[in-house]
Amino acid sequence: MSAYSPSSHLSRFILASGVANLADGIALVAWAWLASLLSRDPIFVALMPMMLRLPWFLFALPAGIVTDRMDRRRLILAMDVVRTVSFGAAALIVWASMPLSAPLESGTAMPMLFGTLLVLALVVGTAEVFRDNAAQTMLPAIVAHEQLERANGRLWSVELVGNALLGPALGAFLITSVIWLPFALNSVVFVFAVILMVGVKGQFSPDRADSRSWWAELQQGLVFLRNATLLRLLAILTGVWNLLHQMVVIALVLHVQENLGLEAWGYGLVLAGAAVGGIVGGFVGDRVVKWMGPGTAAQWMTLASALAFIAIPFSPNGIVLALVLAAFELPG
Repeated sequence: MSAYSPSSHLSRFILASGVANLADGIALVAWAWLASLLSRDPIFVALMPMMLRLPWFLFALPAGIVTDRMDRRRLILAMDVVRTVSFGAAALIVWASMPLSAPLESGTAMPMLFGTLLVLALVVGTAEVFRDNAAQTMLPAIVAHEQLERANGRLWSVELVGNALLGPALGAFLITSVIWLPFALNSVVFVFAVILMVGVKGQFSPDRADSRSWWAELQQGLVFLRNATLLRLLAILTGVWNLLHQMVVIALVLHVQENLGLEAWGYGLVLAGAAVGGIVGGFVGDRVVKWMGPGTAAQWMTLASALAFIAIPFSPNGIVLALVLAAFELPG
């Protein structure tokens, strides 16, 4: 087999996406837990993970437009380099700030450190949006059409395991050991992702180079969404569901500390346990939809998510909480 065969390119691409998503999973725990070590103020603690997710609201549509106009491989490489530098800077800044001052109940005793980390989190989140948008459009240029479904399944599985299962658990273990270690490791992981992506060969530029107006194209997308009733409804429902999900994830970091008495490793395992529900849901979801029908399945699964929301604050320990969150992720 040639070193530059399509299967070799696919394996490199999937592995690069897998390690990048592993770093995202590590960051999910590391940013939120570090915020809780700098402040006990719920607003301040929420700011850190919010900076990671805010770019999805701000840049999801612009990222699609940029991806449609650029070489996707180069865009991915650029965004992974940005995250390499950002995580390296975060690790260095936290290391230089040790030992951390005791967290305050209101505000933070280390405003310069906290503010710098907020900016770095925003940069990391923005790079993730552009990187993920570009990655979603690369597979058709790597594999033949008849192999696309299988390749998508492999990519989804690797990304989910790294982002939702292994990443949070590893991030929790690392930040329990040394506070700056998960950020340093993520910087190294993204270097590895860059090396892998450099070896992926192919034609990843748009078929044509035109001079369409970026602003006009963005407006066209918004008008299309406004006029597509069903698509607009699905976008609103998905947005609300993800808003509630992020509210849970952000609030969880203080809940597990103050109400359940868990350390960082417990928080990571709770998130990993929740991911199991999402993985199971991915395997059985198509059968449930086929059995119940798309509309009925969506209604019942939304109700199940609501019941899981209600059960979260009543979970008496980490094990029950992980089971509740797994039930919450299952219908998603």
